[in-house]
Amino acid sequence: MAGRMFIASMAQLTAMRPDNPLAIQPLASFLASDFFAVALLILVAVISMRMVAGEREKGTLEFLYSLPLKDSEIVLGKFLGGWAFFCLVILVTLVHMALYRAFGELDIRQIFSSYVGLGLIGMAFVGVGLFCSCLVAHQIVAGLLVFLVLGVSIFLGDIVSFVGVGETAG
Repeated sequence: MAGRMFIASMAQLTAMRPDNPLAIQPLASFLASDFFAVALLILVAVISMRMVAGEREKGTLEFLYSLPLKDSEIVLGKFLGGWAFFCLVILVTLVHMALYRAFGELDIRQIFSSYVGLGLIGMAFVGVGLFCSCLVAHQIVAGLLVFLVLGVSIFLGDIVSFVGVGETAG
């Protein structure tokens, strides 16, 4: 996956050269790609599948409930921990932005707002992942459930257009 991202980054760097008449905004095109959506799905599924289901499977959930914490504090802590790890992984991509900035012009406001939006999407995805992890007892099932639920919600428009729901015969 890292090799694919590197090749895509180099292709975008080439595409945004000043002498290229078809120069595009690299971040917008990368964030709108299906590859990035699937990478986010895999990332969130891997992060969130162990949140509760892994604890239940290992038998440490009872120990966690025996601590002097409210259930809401446990859930909030797991959510914030998962979201912080998601943000940490996403912030690694700032290296790509530094390369883009070195070889071309970037709109810093667009970059900032894209990362804020990505953080908010991460919040929603980690929340769904935490919910799915609470539903099942095994972490692999939780990961698959997260992947399925988020995959259907992300690609629902593509699925509907492929199936042709709502088209009239004629």
